[in-house]
Amino acid sequence: MKILLFQHHASDPLSWAIKQITREPYVHAAILVDETKNEIIEAYFPHVRRRTLADAELAGIDVFAVAGISPEQEAAVVKYAAECITQGTDYSIANLFRFLPVARDLIGEGTDTGPQSAVFCSQFAFDAVHRGGGIQLLNAHSYEVAPGYLAWSPLLTKSAALVPAPKS
Repeated sequence: MKILLFQHHASDPLSWAIKQITREPYVHAAILVDETKNEIIEAYFPHVRRRTLADAELAGIDVFAVAGISPEQEAAVVKYAAECITQGTDYSIANLFRFLPVARDLIGEGTDTGPQSAVFCSQFAFDAVHRGGGIQLLNAHSYEVAPGYLAWSPLLTKSAALVPAPKS
């Protein structure tokens, strides 16, 4: 289990805006759940999903290990993420727009009420590590953590890049 931060996300029309608003190089976050297959769980509109990364995506993804995480904690993070799929956890466009102060003033602050709350990508990754594995990556609410902010965590260590999965 690792955290993935995407420098670009070809299928996401908001990538440019995310970079401009957050002033960070990352536009998307996901949890790597099977390194042999490059399989991830991510919050992506309309809900949390599991998918296999295409080889063409790999060059724009930075990989981060969670320092000190035990195999049991890793399993708990993956279990939490999988439960979000089963529960149909929705993607929150509103939480994403709350990074703009004007939007936050109009629609209110985000909430982080639990696993059934709608989330955006980095909020989901942050919650999975915290709620599943018991590790707080940053001293912040998950709805305040943009993809690039995850890289600020002193608990995340950049790892080797992903390589294409063997063809079966």
